[in-house]
Amino acid sequence: MKNINILTLDAVSIQVVGNKTLAEGISYASQLSHLGQSEEFMKEMIDKNFDFISKKHFTYIESIDLNPTYNFIKRIFNNRENFLKQSNNLAAYLYEQSIHPNIKCGEFYVILATCEYMGEVHECVILLKNERKEPFLSFESNGSVINVKTNYGMGIKNLDKGCIVINKDELSGYVVYTVDKTNYGADAHYWIESFLHVEDSKDDSYNNSLKMLSACTSFVRELKKTENDIECAKIASTMNDIFSSGISIDKQTLIEKTCHNDKHKELLRGLLKVVGADDGSFPETIHPELNAIKRRSLTKLNTIKLGNDFELKILNPEGTIVTGKDDITGMRYTTLFYK
Repeated sequence: MKNINILTLDAVSIQVVGNKTLAEGISYASQLSHLGQSEEFMKEMIDKNFDFISKKHFTYIESIDLNPTYNFIKRIFNNRENFLKQSNNLAAYLYEQSIHPNIKCGEFYVILATCEYMGEVHECVILLKNERKEPFLSFESNGSVINVKTNYGMGIKNLDKGCIVINKDELSGYVVYTVDKTNYGADAHYWIESFLHVEDSKDDSYNNSLKMLSACTSFVRELKKTENDIECAKIASTMNDIFSSGISIDKQTLIEKTCHNDKHKELLRGLLKVVGADDGSFPETIHPELNAIKRRSLTKLNTIKLGNDFELKILNPEGTIVTGKDDITGMRYTTLFYK
């Protein structure tokens, strides 16, 4: 179930932002746009394109107050009369970042809306950029003949880039959710990094679960280079059990439950530090998020390949497994003990 619901779209401006390197320019909005019957379409499009899983917030190199996008949106929240002016400022700043030759000219929507977030009603600013046009058929009738035309526009599921900024936690950079379906090439970073300047929120259990899972995945892979495959698979199974239990866990407990010696503990502790799970901002305990577990599962790491003929998946790390080599045939064997 999503934790945000767009209630109303209160003000909309539409600009056309081109590629600066190609000198395509900007078509600024001179007045607000009226969506009319298209409001429900826009709300449905937002709902279908945003997953609202990974919470982010605005940031900047030295101070968040130097982030242009953050400041333009802050001025909208502080005074609705500034909406059109700040919408055009956002379009101008986006144009300055549109310098990669692969970035396409497209419509840039700035929307002031009301939403329900975590059971509370808040203002929010929605930024949408559409660069791809989807063909569709339209029909015209003069009473006796029906004509068919091919038109091009934005489909309900093909939003290229988006951002929702909820007017909450202003001093921390607001609550931000993004979508960016241009995830290839050098142009993939201009929306998230160059224009928005956002980063994962450190108090978000989804992002923190991903960090710990990433460290655990790297840990098992490193162990596979030097340790017994069966022991590595059992450790991966133990980690899966911990994250799938739905019970909150802290970093130290994770290390104690999965590492069998000081060398392993030091390795996992170092990998947790690499992913940022060992700085002062990481919470003492996290609640594992199911969406994070689905995205970065350890299940493939608890599978042992036995030659070219068999794969053995370890589901119970306490299970007894014995391996050896047959003196007569010279082949290896695996014995499983079970009740």
